[in-house]
Formats: sequence, C-alpha cells, structure tokens
Amino acid sequence: MTHVFVIWTSVSMHNSKLLNLLMILLFLAVSQAAADNEITELCPGHLWIRAPERITLSDNEAVLVCGVRHNPAWDNVPLNQAMVHLRAMLQTRGYHFAKLSREGDRDIVDTGKRVYVTESLIGGRPPTEWNTGKFRKVIDEPLTPALLEDYQKRVESNLKHHGYACPKLESQAFAESGRIHLTIHPGLLGRVRKIEIDPVDRLAPEALTRFYAFAPGNIYDSYSLMLSSMRMEADGILQSTFFETKCAGESVDVHQKHLAGAPRILRMGSGINTERGFIGYV
Repeated sequence: MTHVFVIWTSVSMHNSKLLNLLMILLFLAVSQAAADNEITELCPGHLWIRAPERITLSDNEAVLVCGVRHNPAWDNVPLNQAMVHLRAMLQTRGYHFAKLSREGDRDIVDTGKRVYVTESLIGGRPPTEWNTGKFRKVIDEPLTPALLEDYQKRVESNLKHHGYACPKLESQAFAESGRIHLTIHPGLLGRVRKIEIDPVDRLAPEALTRFYAFAPGNIYDSYSLMLSSMRMEADGILQSTFFETKCAGESVDVHQKHLAGAPRILRMGSGINTERGFIGYV
C-alpha cells in the first residue's frame, strides 16, 4: 500500500484534488482494516476476542468458555480450560491459529486469519476410471473439520456407487498451507454374492425382494440398495429398513435389517347378541 501511495503522490503533486481523493481512500482502507479486527467482549468482564469478523458463541459454547453465573461448578472456568474449548470452537469456523495475550488488564484472544482450502490432493490407489476432478469444489472454502468429514464421505459414497463396497480412506488437513490430502484404497470391484433378510412376522421374503433394485451377480451399487429401502418405506410395508454389507475379496454379502410397520390388513367382525342386538367391530 505504501508503494502505491508513493507512486500516486509523485504523479499527483500538481493535482491537489486527486491527492486529496487518494488520501481519503487510504484512510478508508486503514479504517476498514482496523474495524475488521476490532476487539469485542466474548465473556463479560472475563475474556475478549480480536477477529476479522464478529464471533458469537452458542449457548452451549458459552457455558464451556465463559461458565454459568450462580452455578458453583461452572461459575469460574479456568482460563487454560476455556482456551482448550475456544480453540476447538474456532477451528470449526476456520480459525486454526488462535493466540492468547495479556493486554493491560484484559485477556485477549487473537483468532488470526481464517484458513481456506488452497489445494486438494488425492493419493493412494484411486480407480483408474474414477474422475477425481469432480471433488475439487472444496477449493476456497473455509478449512474446517466438518468440511473435511463431508469431503471424505462424498468420496466414499461415490466409490460405493461405482462398485467398491468397502473402501478405506484417510484424510489429512494442513492448516499452514490450506492443503487437504485424501488417501484412497478402494479395494476390489465387488459383485453381490448373497442376500440375507431378517424375518418379518407374517411376511414372506418375496414380499420384500420384489422391491429390490439389485440381484445376486450384479456389480455392487450402494445407490441401488438405498433405492430399494426407499421403495419399501414409501410403500409402507416397513417403517424403516437398511442394508449392511460385508466384503470377501470380490464378493459382497448383503444383509437387510428393518423395523416392521403397522399391519396393513383390515379386520372386520359382526354378530348378534340377545341382550345388545347387533355387534360389529373393525
């Protein structure tokens, strides 16, 4: 900013209006930078925070960091304990380098800059036909534990959709560089070998298999299992159902578990009583 100011000053020495405009813009930029990192009170009379944005705590977070008045167990949270919780909370917002300092009579936490994902790398042995580019949309997103977990789950779900029933994944994040690294070991492309179904009272297995979007011998696809569950639940034959998978080399065994729904059979009865007359029930 200083170099720009010097250059513009040399050009505008004979143009006072332009120089005044430059000074105003410079003042506004400095003021904005100061405002972006202003100090606000996080815990009343106890802890302050300096951040490029306003940091607010949820009720549960405030209990862990600031304590609870008139509660002996949480009335006075030790500063080192509060910082352990606060650092973890700031990491969920993308701030990984929070520092505590004493300025005058105040304990102030400086969050530092928010960390964004700069690069996404995939290692291990991903399938050769697998498109890794579709998972690079995390670039420029705040680097948080939730983002890393969601990223890994999306990759795992995609692998299972393409026949890899039991992949193993390991994710790492490097806050210093903003780089994330995912190691993939997909295992073997699997085919459904056998299907086991938990019994349901007064319901034949064939009543469930007619909803299946897969069959023995098919290449494993987690989406077809999910579709099968949705069909049964939408029909009302089961309240809830899901499939567990077990891999044995290139073979995948599928086990359906469920919670039966309410009976779908309508029962009716009638009779005559000499004292009460006609009796019926549904």
